[in-house]
Amino acid sequence: MSRWEVDGREVTSHSLWRVIEDFENGQLSATERDELIGILEESRRARAIYLEYCELSALLQIKAATQAEEGKMPVVNDRRGQRRVLRWSVVAAAAVIALFAGLATFIQLNTAEPATVALEASSGSVWKISGGREGDAPEISTLTEGSSLHLSSGTVILTLDSGTRLVAQGPATIRFPKLEEPVIEEGWLWADTGSDSTELSISTTALRFRDIGTRFGIRVRDDQKAELHVIEGIVEVLARKTGESTKVLPGRAGVAIGADGGMEGISLAADPFPGLPALLEASPQYATTVLGQTPSGYWRLGETEVGDVANEVAGAAMARYAQSSNANVAGVRPSPRLRGFEQGNMGAHFPGTDVQSLIYHLDPGSGISPVEGAVSFWFRRNADIEAPEVLWYAGAPGGRGMGPEPEIHAFLSKVGQVGFFIEAGEKDVLLFSEAVVTDGQWHHVVASWKARGVDLFLDGKRVARDSDYEPAGWESIKGNNVRFAKTGSSQQTLSQDLHYFRGWADEIAVWDRALTEMEATLQYEAAVGSGS
Repeated sequence: MSRWEVDGREVTSHSLWRVIEDFENGQLSATERDELIGILEESRRARAIYLEYCELSALLQIKAATQAEEGKMPVVNDRRGQRRVLRWSVVAAAAVIALFAGLATFIQLNTAEPATVALEASSGSVWKISGGREGDAPEISTLTEGSSLHLSSGTVILTLDSGTRLVAQGPATIRFPKLEEPVIEEGWLWADTGSDSTELSISTTALRFRDIGTRFGIRVRDDQKAELHVIEGIVEVLARKTGESTKVLPGRAGVAIGADGGMEGISLAADPFPGLPALLEASPQYATTVLGQTPSGYWRLGETEVGDVANEVAGAAMARYAQSSNANVAGVRPSPRLRGFEQGNMGAHFPGTDVQSLIYHLDPGSGISPVEGAVSFWFRRNADIEAPEVLWYAGAPGGRGMGPEPEIHAFLSKVGQVGFFIEAGEKDVLLFSEAVVTDGQWHHVVASWKARGVDLFLDGKRVARDSDYEPAGWESIKGNNVRFAKTGSSQQTLSQDLHYFRGWADEIAVWDRALTEMEATLQYEAAVGSGS
């Protein structure tokens, strides 16, 4: 039996029908009539039951009258009954009309056209809206108030009627119960309110953020903690658990905020707004796809001279070529197999003859953490390999490859397989591809790691996985010892476990989060390009 409460009173559909029937028979007192009217005013469910009662009773009366005319039912000549039926019919009809009008108004008020906002996605983005279809950028679509945005990869920009811009960076899931009050379930959401005076409130499971004329970003990794990165203005943070609020001002660092409102400093994330126009206008190529996946550092190796190496991520650190490295050599370029690069794309070459054959400072400033992260790059190696060689390396200065020093690195085996290693105490991670890739062709590598999941991808496919990884307790590796083509900085000879790399490299990127399988695949698909 259906039950609900009105002001603490339990009401059932059966009991309401009996009260309505008594009302129609004139058997309710003035107090009872007032109580019934109050219930009908307070409860949408009660109004629906009243309407259902009236409709059903009216149908029964019509059916009975029809059958009586056909001689199928006895007719009792009772004037009181006739008056009652007539009175009931008039009241029921009036009730039906009134309730239909009231419900129509109620439905109209509650089904008014929800607010919408135009959605614009960067090239290579993959997204969908709850109840909608998947997007295939570049594309402009519409997000409706009350729906959710699921961004698998890339960047999506929303411009509200107030002028506020919201930027979601994938992977992310964001609900919009109201457009001015988004709720982040996971991922990045940036806001730029400019001079808009409309209050913007962004929530997570444990926290609520209110802007005071700001540009800021919020990142959610789990239910209990969120990151706040304030670029301009002030953000007020309310911890739901304690009810305490704190105002956060711009600074050189971001803050990680727990469910109780406790804060700790973290590296300040790069502001995405300055680069948005170029990201939206760029053609769907490899570089566009990588930038849309919010790397913490991306070095395209397009320099013409040995020296500083530009970082494509605004505000992140430059890397540096050592003296024996060769800049201004051909990188990954368009070919029948790979079409997602510019014709003049440049890369780097490493002769592997001495300690100055490398790139170092491939670190965005926050370091490479054993807890979570990812790296992607392209390399080319001829078939004359004679010993294992290091590719990308992050580790202790004394690291030789394969531990026991703190190390994370990608490498080539003696037979030309791609390998990936993480020093983790008793349960080191060591993954290999089956394919031999020392064939003089460009190959794409993605390595991604987090607790219970380390993945190695080669040319768009996952080739190995370790599901037992437990991160070690060593600190993030920064600066000089995040590098390509050589292990730790204190290793001066070829006696280490991994020799210097002798070959070509291009498009090196790192993340402070794990990449999904879709993101790794999308990178390679962007390199392959349309039509292949």
